[in-house]
Amino acid sequence: MMRTSHPTSVPEQNDPLTGIAEIPLYEVGVLGKASIAVQGRTVELTTAPGRGEFAAFAVVALPGIEMISRRIEVRIRVFAGLLTVGWFLQQEKRWITRRDAPAGDNLLQIIVPGGTRGGELIFQNNTEFGAPARALIEAITVYPSIKAS
Repeated sequence: MMRTSHPTSVPEQNDPLTGIAEIPLYEVGVLGKASIAVQGRTVELTTAPGRGEFAAFAVVALPGIEMISRRIEVRIRVFAGLLTVGWFLQQEKRWITRRDAPAGDNLLQIIVPGGTRGGELIFQNNTEFGAPARALIEAITVYPSIKAS
């Protein structure tokens, strides 16, 4: 997986009342032959053609993950194709959890289990017939724990 951009850190803007952390989208990095363009408070993502190609990543700090689960919400509008978004362990080459984002507006909830070590948020092209996917990443938010349902 070739990284053409790599965030050195992801500053979190924590709300002391809620514990919610908004991840700045300018920290989203591109992978392989995908392309990203920061547009105001959003990031436009165009993946490389090829089903299964990793397109973008975000290094997201998950304080306290050693003991409790974290919920990452990704607000994304998919214009074309199918994107998979999830928590991936690069060293082990495996997904911890992932969700599909079909064409349209999506609010994905990625639950990273307590005790997870390492990993990063990955955006993957899962479009049939090898076509590229195109989307607008609108927000990435980390919540301090899973809300009870």
